[in-house]
Order: sequence, then structure tokens, then C-alpha cells
Amino acid sequence: MKSIKFLIDFKKNSYTCLFLILISFVDLCLASELEKREVNLEHPIAKWFLILNKAPDMNSSVVKKITLATVAEEDMGDFSYLLEAYKELRKVRELDDASIELAVKTDEQQKQKFYKYFEETKNLPIRWLMDDQEYNKDICRPVDALDDSGLVLFLSEDFGLSPNFNNSSLFIQYYSDYPAPDKPAYEQGEFHLSNMAAYWKSVSADSQGSARIVSRDGDEEEVEEELEGLRRCEEKNSCFSDESQSLVFGLGERYVGMPFNSDVINKVAEYERHSDIEKTALSQGLRRLFISKPWLGEALAGYGDFSTQLQAIKAKPYYVSYHHEFAFLKEFLTIITEMDQSEPVMVINVSEDDVRNPQYTQLFKDLGFGVVRYVSKDNCQTIYVPDVFGGKTITIVKPGAIPSQEEYDALLFYSHSLMLVAGNLSLVKAISMNKVPFYEWRSFQQAVNDDLREHWKGTALEDFFQNRYAPRKKALALNRFGFDETLIKKVNGSIIKKHNNTEALADVVWLALQPDHPAWKYSAYVDDIVSQRDVDVFIKDIKSKVGFERDVPAAKLVFRHIKKDIYLQSIDVGELIYLIQDPMIKELMLMKIRESL
Repeated sequence: MKSIKFLIDFKKNSYTCLFLILISFVDLCLASELEKREVNLEHPIAKWFLILNKAPDMNSSVVKKITLATVAEEDMGDFSYLLEAYKELRKVRELDDASIELAVKTDEQQKQKFYKYFEETKNLPIRWLMDDQEYNKDICRPVDALDDSGLVLFLSEDFGLSPNFNNSSLFIQYYSDYPAPDKPAYEQGEFHLSNMAAYWKSVSADSQGSARIVSRDGDEEEVEEELEGLRRCEEKNSCFSDESQSLVFGLGERYVGMPFNSDVINKVAEYERHSDIEKTALSQGLRRLFISKPWLGEALAGYGDFSTQLQAIKAKPYYVSYHHEFAFLKEFLTIITEMDQSEPVMVINVSEDDVRNPQYTQLFKDLGFGVVRYVSKDNCQTIYVPDVFGGKTITIVKPGAIPSQEEYDALLFYSHSLMLVAGNLSLVKAISMNKVPFYEWRSFQQAVNDDLREHWKGTALEDFFQNRYAPRKKALALNRFGFDETLIKKVNGSIIKKHNNTEALADVVWLALQPDHPAWKYSAYVDDIVSQRDVDVFIKDIKSKVGFERDVPAAKLVFRHIKKDIYLQSIDVGELIYLIQDPMIKELMLMKIRESL
């Protein structure tokens, strides 16, 4: 089967994070148990899966297996998100007997980090696909790497782990901007790059020093050069292409939700209803962390027993920053100093050398910090910032590796309600823990703040979720909001209820294990139309249907037309698209048609 790729390329690099489901089958030994599951066939994830794929072949010689895979070569976010997906699927009762494997393409250095930072790694069925592994150049994948694959989750720009295309497949893109239906791709790219360039200009202008701030996308000058190159380009469509035809993870109306961690949600619920918080799982996780790292407990909460430390943290919580870009750390710290006049304690995984570099030194000067206390496992230093006399003190704590996810979650939970986050996993955790997320957006992720702003519409925080550098205005919004715990729980609870797609993902896996499910009947129906060419009868038939029974066959026949399995008249294609009722499915099909032209 031809792969379906969702690519948003703002820098001629493929910032592609894909959710690919490939299911293989040998037998249906799970049928008696799995038939009890009720599937929501109206969810766009289930619909799109059924549109793109044929009914599973129960006689396939490929081993039945679900494989979650990613390319994790830069940081640990992709790998940790992979583990989250694995744990959630393992909780689905109907899939108890299913074989689930992980596949990770990485290098040896990153692999060792995963073992260091995630203690469960050593107990998981992981297939390591190393960067120096032999490749089959004809099909662009590690030789025989995923020929027996089931479920593959890509969270990376490199999707070289191409599967055996005889299997079923589904891609879901990492949270990123959906192409605007009424705007050419290059215009949207120019708009996003302009916003990004404006952000960097504002960051630089809000500094009295000359240290250049560099991002993963380059520094301010490089962004400007790329933007100017796009503006000068005569053939704009060739300079900025739009090949997007997939579902996208996200929290807005055009997105299919995100998988939330049920363990975290349950722990937070237990904490909120328990009369003795010290007995909760989250408190016990923090206790174990402070026992294993007593220096960390002292740095965050001072000396004393655990009860005393808990009281100290509740009275003056520390801040957590999960970021990649220094510019967002700068805005985050500026917000904190504007709304909180006390001396902040920051949990950031940075080295002493980082803290002493010119960028950090200038940041501390700009914000009036004359003294920096740097604390790590083997190091406690007092750093005096040059040319700042009588300034405030800031404490930077480097927690180091926390292999236990329970302890790490506890560290996040007890932090301040405002959290700097970057990427899917930290965003989902912040919402699950009833935090206010300050999101580190990139040029292709500006929809995140737009969607969050929509959820907080009508509150003081509506002005907080903005894609611009405005720390003082954002601090003012936070101060007006007052971190209303009741409202935070209400809004975040609403987001989770509306956008948690864990069950929908499990439904797709389950459907792939059920070749006799009635939902697959349209696969055979469309096959008959393709062979008999009786399109008028087909259209007349599905006009009488609604919902799934209308959307899936209509889109499925258009998809077969795009694959050139059947030729349809333009008027028939137009009528079939018109018949699709689900706006998300209709938009996806229109994008696929445009891409095929």
C-alpha cells in the first residue's frame, strides 16, 4: 500500500512526527475476547483508518504484532512519548493478549541515555535500530526491520523506518499547524516565519546586551534570510510545498485529540480527594525522590523531615522549565519576575558552564539577578553576576537523571502552577496535572496557543496564550487570573474529556485484529464498484446513509480514484466529496486530491 505522508516543511526540512499503524495477522485467537469491545466508528481516527485500508487478511503469513516505533536521535521527548503510548495500550483489557513491541531508531549514545533516564527501558521488548544498521536502499528502511510490524509511532522528522506496505497503515501527525484551506502553503509559511522573526526581534530588543540568541531553527538573522528568500522566490509553490494529507494530534476542532496518561490523571484525582496528602501516590513518589536525592530535597524545600519539606514547597513552590529554546526560557523567567517578587527556584537541566555563558549572564543582568545559586548532585556554587550590585538571588537546580517515572511525575506535580513545556508529552502532562502551560512554539506549531486560547476564552488567561514575545502583558494576565485552582481544574478537565483519544487509538488496533467486523464491509463493497464501475448506483445508495456509513465508502472510493484503481468523472468526484459529512474527513480528502494533481 502506498504510504500517506503528512509533511509541513517550513525550512525545507521535514518536521514530521507521524503516528503510523501497521497491523499484521496470522490468526484471530483473540476474537472471543475482542468481540466484546464497542468501537466508536464515528471518531475521525477510526474512519480514516477504514478509508485508507482494506480488511485484514486472516491468512497472512506475517506474524500478528503491534509495534510502536520512533526515531529518537536528538533528545528524549520522542522516546518518552513512545513509552506513554505503550503503557496506555497495555492498559486496554481487550488487548491483554496482544503482542506489543517497541522499535527505536537511534545511536548508541542516545540508547544509553534512555537506559539511564527511564528505568523501565531494561524490561521492555525493544528492537533497537541503530544508525549504522545496514539499509535496503530500494525501499529506504533498515533491512527486514519492520516486516512483521504492528503499530508504529513516529515522532521525528526522519521516517526512514518504512514498513512492509502489504500491511494496513495509518499516520497521525505530531501536533503542528494544519494547512489553511483558503490559503496557499507558501503564504501560510510566510505568515508563520514572519511571526517567528518578530518573536526573535522582540527577544533581542528586550536585552541590554549583544549576545546572540540561537535556536534550533537558527538565529534571528538566519530566520530573516529564510523569510526574505521565500518572499523573493518566483515559483513559490516549489519553494514551499504542501503535501499534507493526514490526521493531526491536537486540542482544536481540526485535530483528533491527544493520548492522555490515565495513571497521571488517576493520581491527581486521588491527591485531590484524599484527606491525608502524604499518603497519596504523588507524595510517596516525591518522598522516594528526596530519599534517593536528599540534596535535591534540600535545594527545593530546605532542611527538615518530609512533612516540613512538603509544607515549604506548598508555601513557595519551585518552577519547572522543560524547554529547548533559550528565548522561551528568557520570556518565562521574565514573566516570573514580573508576577512574583520573591527569589525564584528553577528546576532546569543545565550545566554550570551553561549558566556561566554570556546568554545566561545577560539574562540575569536584564532581570536584576546579582547572585545565582547553582545546585546539582556534585556541585553547589554561588555565582556573582558582573555589574549587578544589590540584586536578587535566583536558584538554578539541575535534578539530573530521574529514572523512575513516578518520582519524575511527582517532581512536576508539586511545582508551581505555571510550567514551561515543549512538545506533546510535557503539554499533556501539564494539563493532566492542572497546570497552566506556557508553550514553547516553533514556526510550525502556532496553532497550539490558538487552541489553548480558545479553551480559556472568556477568562483572564485568554490574553496569555499568544504567539508573540510579551512577558509583561502575559504576567499581567496571570496576576489578574490569580491561578484560580477551581477554574484551572474545570478548563483542563474539559480539555481532557473532549480531546483524550486513547480509546480511539485502541479502537483502530482492535479493528485491525477483526477482519469480520461489519465496519470492513465497505472495503468489499468498494472493491465491487471498482471492478464493476457502477458508480451511479453506489452514489445513490450512500445518499441514504448518514455518519460513518456515508463518509467511509464515499471517501474510500475517491481514495481508490486517487490511487488510479478506478477512473471517476470530475462530477462524480465532486458529488462524492459533497456527500462526506465529517468536515475533517472532507478536508483531508480535498488535500489528497490537490496533492495528486
